[in-house]
Amino acid sequence: MIHLSKVTKLTGGNTVLREATMLLPKGAYAILRQDSELTGSALFRLLMGYEQPSRGSIRINDINVAKLSPERLPFLRRSIGWLEYQPTLANNRTVAENLAMPLQIAGFDHRAMRERISEKLAEAALHDLADKPAGQLDTTQRRVVGAARATIHKPQTILADCPGEEIDATGRDLIFNLLETANANGATVLLVTSDALPSRRFSHTLHSYKGALRQESHRSGVASHG
Repeated sequence: MIHLSKVTKLTGGNTVLREATMLLPKGAYAILRQDSELTGSALFRLLMGYEQPSRGSIRINDINVAKLSPERLPFLRRSIGWLEYQPTLANNRTVAENLAMPLQIAGFDHRAMRERISEKLAEAALHDLADKPAGQLDTTQRRVVGAARATIHKPQTILADCPGEEIDATGRDLIFNLLETANANGATVLLVTSDALPSRRFSHTLHSYKGALRQESHRSGVASHG
């Protein structure tokens, strides 16, 4: 679950979120169509606990993010897969080693880690790149590896920042297949975009306008406003 209640966030003198309310139930597959790149970036940093709202409250996975101590924040982040627009990969490590990183943090043993990496390499069509250093990947390949890494530890929530933009169609399809498979297995997925996307089965669509959010639920056919 992701719940924002009347959240306002000021960044550099700009109001990037204004009295924003959002409620996504567990297992939602949602898209935020943003009118400013600052909105999605600020939202994700708030959800990850890297920043705090100027006003309002944020809950993710039934946890009040603002009330978490610095010692507890890493545990929250382990339950979230974050696909950044420009994934921060370890360039001197191979693709397989990059995929291993969230599994190591989660405490997987070596056998389970090998099995999970092999499965994810196959799912993301990355087997041929498994031993290639991440620093040698092109933009599309980096984005696919980032999506594989964000989903490999089966997080409860996945945040994806413009995952289909400025990459080729094959890479975009691979990324969305990873996100949709994770969602089918129970993860709540929220992605933001500034561009039109091919038709997908989103359960919720959100629109941002000058920091305010408007939410539509496609399952119930009822639109709510925040």
